[in-house]
Amino acid sequence: MGLALTVYGLRARPRVDDPAYLRQQARNLVTAIATTEAGALAQLLGDTGEPRPADLAYTKPPSQAIRWRSDGGPDTGSLSTVAEYYGLLNRGRLVVLGEAGAGKTVLVLRLLLDLAAATLDSGHDDSAVKVPVRLSLPTFRTKETVNGEVRKELDKWIIAHFVKIYNADSATAAALVRKGWVIPILDGLDEMDPEDDQTGRSGQVLAALNIAVGPSLPPVVVTCRTARYSQLVDTGLSDAKPLEDATAITLQPLSANEIVDWIEYRFPHDADRARWRAVTSNIRSHPIGRLSRSLSSPLRLYLAVTVYRDPASRPKTLCDLRRRDLDHHILRQLLPAVVEHRSRPNGDRYAAEDVVRWFRTIASHLAIMGRQGRSSTDFQIEDLWRSIGNPPGWKIRIRAAVLAVLMLALPWALTDILLSVQAARLDIIAAVILQSLVIAYGATLAFFAPGRFLIRVDLSQLRTRQTRVRLWRNVKEGLLAGPFICAILLVPVLLAANKKDMPSLKIMLVEALAAVVVSIVGGVIIGPVLGLIAGLAASMKAIHGSAGTPSEPYRQAVRTMILFAIPIGFYVVIVDIAANHYAMAIVDALIAGPTLGFVASGAVGWYPHYLLALINKRRTNDLPRALMDFLDWGYAAGLLRMSGFATQFRHRELQSYLASETDETVTGQARVVPLTADRRGGSQDG
Repeated sequence: MGLALTVYGLRARPRVDDPAYLRQQARNLVTAIATTEAGALAQLLGDTGEPRPADLAYTKPPSQAIRWRSDGGPDTGSLSTVAEYYGLLNRGRLVVLGEAGAGKTVLVLRLLLDLAAATLDSGHDDSAVKVPVRLSLPTFRTKETVNGEVRKELDKWIIAHFVKIYNADSATAAALVRKGWVIPILDGLDEMDPEDDQTGRSGQVLAALNIAVGPSLPPVVVTCRTARYSQLVDTGLSDAKPLEDATAITLQPLSANEIVDWIEYRFPHDADRARWRAVTSNIRSHPIGRLSRSLSSPLRLYLAVTVYRDPASRPKTLCDLRRRDLDHHILRQLLPAVVEHRSRPNGDRYAAEDVVRWFRTIASHLAIMGRQGRSSTDFQIEDLWRSIGNPPGWKIRIRAAVLAVLMLALPWALTDILLSVQAARLDIIAAVILQSLVIAYGATLAFFAPGRFLIRVDLSQLRTRQTRVRLWRNVKEGLLAGPFICAILLVPVLLAANKKDMPSLKIMLVEALAAVVVSIVGGVIIGPVLGLIAGLAASMKAIHGSAGTPSEPYRQAVRTMILFAIPIGFYVVIVDIAANHYAMAIVDALIAGPTLGFVASGAVGWYPHYLLALINKRRTNDLPRALMDFLDWGYAAGLLRMSGFATQFRHRELQSYLASETDETVTGQARVVPLTADRRGGSQDG
């Protein structure tokens, strides 16, 4: 009866080829996306309730600047009517261009929310349900170079995003993508590559998006800085193509009226408006003056409002500053203002001078990384050591290798002492040889390949069908390979067990046969488990992973070490029991499993470096003791953002300012630092 009920339940389960079921799932997904992105917009604007951005205007580029077919639409529009504008396009293919800090991300967020609202208000008809979803293009990585394969990888990336971020069923997500019900909003094309890379990954993405899916080109929205898009299109390379059959719009600076309207919307109370009256009056009186030109950038306007949102603050100060002084002043006051309004999860607050110092350390680290030819925007904890010392990193490498040896050798020294009490001489020799090999490998990894074999396991990938298929294949391979691997490792140990001298050949053959039998049994148990873990690690690398908070990559790496330690510890226990070392089984489960897991998971290649770097920075208060908690706080405060597994400054101008400042500047000897973009792009908030 139980089997019959199971079969009936599976047959009665709704299928993704049922249009009614798929429409309902699409609506549920749109609701989840709208809820998440409304929070993202509120975070970007530093507002609560129903935040309203300034009404950005946009125009089509001049006809002489367009070298691709358009998708229709009027010549002008504004943020408040962007959904209507998008609805007038023939195919739904839109490129949003603008300078750093022009508000590209804010515009597409407003577009997404308006499209979602229209979908949810449209009733339950039989038409396709369009699902707009925003994805950060810098998180997309693929080894494919053929355009058609890159297009497939893009689809897999979108499906994985639905599954991981919105807990969607993988079959449902795949059906939505396959049927063309998804409107991908791809944010940050300009942030995929260094600016000196003519096409790189961004060029591959554009070429892939020009491939028809079915009878026509699919809808898509892409954001990019104007200069970078022109560079991608005008490289002169034969494979450099713009987004074809797409309408491009360029965001315009805010007008004086738009600036004033947004300030008054953000501060509706009479007392607050009185505080801002000097600013709004100045802007009205001088619509093309110094202050108006500065605040015409949505980014600068947002930063100014953030700095002076406290009722006790005096925005009138902005009227008395020169343009360059104004930029410096806003950036200098930003972090203290955020600290004042953003408490830690436990209710306490960081000291403003500490926050400035810690973020300055991160910005300086990224500047050094850029000079080393690495990413000057992606902060990853496993690379923190690379900016310490002169030349950077070498002392840390040596110390990390020594620390790795100590972290492995000291626990095993305890096991060897206990082993010498109850084990024979050959047992001890075999154990010491194996331990020495592992220690040598760990030290080599720590010195020569730090961070190279870092493995992260994301259990949420289990929800995708692609991952489950890969896992099942790895489990089957582990079932076959497990006994063989166990035999190689286990037979010598069992032959040496409890022996002070070499036995006769006959006894050795009998014991070898027994060892093979034990190896097969142990391998059948352990092999699939190791295959499962290998599959999880492979899945994380195969599917374009990302993290929701700065601490998540760290937690994933620690979780990986634990997942490796459990089956390895189980294997060592089997060896001890087979060798009649029952007391040692408990000790090895607590010591050998974790230490071997530390090596097998790749943690030995990054954790000693991270620990030493953090100790080094903590001594001088250049970083907090609980770095992960601080980064999560910065992310929640809207100062940081995630790009795949990397943490980035949300505002590149803030990063550049902090990297160029000195201790004297923070303590009051301010020098002027204008808002400028570095070689890899401008503001990251679009």
